[in-house]
Amino acid sequence: MAEKTDSGEASTVTNKKMEIRCPRLGGPVPLAYCEQTGENGLPCFKIADCWWQYFDVVGYLKKRLTAEQLHAVLDRRPPPKVTGILDIIEQARRNSGVDNRDP
Repeated sequence: MAEKTDSGEASTVTNKKMEIRCPRLGGPVPLAYCEQTGENGLPCFKIADCWWQYFDVVGYLKKRLTAEQLHAVLDRRPPPKVTGILDIIEQARRNSGVDNRDP
């Protein structure tokens, strides 16, 4: 849970070992994982959606990221699910060494 300051407001100081259920993975993950699993080593695009109720995650990110990086994380939209599924299929084909595409 969020730590309270003397004024009673939630602080941005967090325990990086604190875990929540990841809606993308379906299991528990620590904050440290969320901070590094986005594109190019940035935080996951859902970090604000997942952690807002535990602490001031946007304030926390503002202290750690450049304005450009923060914009890239908070304004990123996930790819359509169909695109993700097609990417997974293509990756599986590459990993199996089988190419079932028509010539």
